[in-house]
Amino acid sequence: MRVRDRGSILEVDDVPGLHWVLGLLFVGVGTLFLVGPLGLFTDAERLRWWLRVLIAGMGAITAVVGVWQIARAPRSRLTIDRTNAQLRLERTGLGGRKKYEWPLSESRPSI
Repeated sequence: MRVRDRGSILEVDDVPGLHWVLGLLFVGVGTLFLVGPLGLFTDAERLRWWLRVLIAGMGAITAVVGVWQIARAPRSRLTIDRTNAQLRLERTGLGGRKKYEWPLSESRPSI
């Protein structure tokens, strides 16, 4: 988290890098276990078919969890503009960019 004070503007940035690293780790390991029993592993044919399907299914679930982790951890920037009396929240992630704005006179912003 980084806080910057630029006179009348205060910015708070949050970049969840460790969440992204964890999500990429899940995606990588899950993908390996998804394609491994389907032919990437050299001795995959020794395994029974139901065990290969089970391992591939668990790998697919792990990869989906990794994508979910990355999608649920967007980069956020909170900007407080004292001259315009405005509060702005920008969130950038896999789903795109979303902007929310509120006047500072409101007691509680709702998302």
